Amino acid sequence: MILVRVTAIGEEDTSTFSQVFEYSNESFDTIFSPTLDKIKEKLKQGLRINLYECLALYCDYIVSRLRTKKGTSTIEQGIRALLYHHDVMTGVPETLRKIVFQIELNKGKQEIITITEPIRIPHYVLESN
Repeated sequence: MILVRVTAIGEEDTSTFSQVFEYSNESFDTIFSPTLDKIKEKLKQGLRINLYECLALYCDYIVSRLRTKKGTSTIEQGIRALLYHHDVMTGVPETLRKIVFQIELNKGKQEIITITEPIRIPHYVLESN
């Protein structure tokens, strides 16, 4: 059983929201894994992904690293290289300024991982004509 509670905190003008990903081993293979494959295919094609697709990728990344006994600091560093601003739809980086993941892989064992600014926003400078 995989249980991931995600709380996303965006910029001041965006609402905080929560999402729960809960999968048994059977539903992981039949639902979550094929969904991840489709998201990765979209990225390979140069298409931008939405907020929930980003969260699904992050959940998969974190859970797979926790299963291989990677430390939380390694996960926090690696997750920032997963997606860039040109991979996601407009507004996603601003909505995902801080993400708190509460992960339960085995009953009773829980990890909390907090990621700040997982998708860096480039600083734009407008030129005058």
